[in-house]
Amino acid sequence: MQLTDATFGFVSDMYSLSYEKEDIFDKIKNVNAGCRYIEYLFDKFHDEYTVVCAYNAGEGNVKKWLTDPRYSSDGVTLYFVPFEETADYVKKVLFFKRFYDRL
Repeated sequence: MQLTDATFGFVSDMYSLSYEKEDIFDKIKNVNAGCRYIEYLFDKFHDEYTVVCAYNAGEGNVKKWLTDPRYSSDGVTLYFVPFEETADYVKKVLFFKRFYDRL
C-alpha cells in the first residue's frame, strides 16, 4: 500500500499497533496499516468515491472540497475532483474494483 511515513505513524498510533518507522517496508504491517487507514476513511466519509479520493489526495483536501459547491452539492459526496491525478486514480481503482467484484 502506498502510505506516507506520517500516515503510517498516524495509523500505528491510532490503533496502538506499536509499529516502528521502518516497519512501513514490512509487507504484512504495511498492508495492515493501509487497510486500517481505509477503514478510518470509511468511518469518516462513508462514500466509496470520496474515500478513494481521500486516500490519494489526503483527507484535508477532501474536507475542503466537500465544503466547496464547485465540487460537492451536499457536503458528503464529491461530484468533481480538482486534482487530475486524483481523478484518474479514482477511476482506475473503481474500475478494477468492479472488475474484481465480477470475478
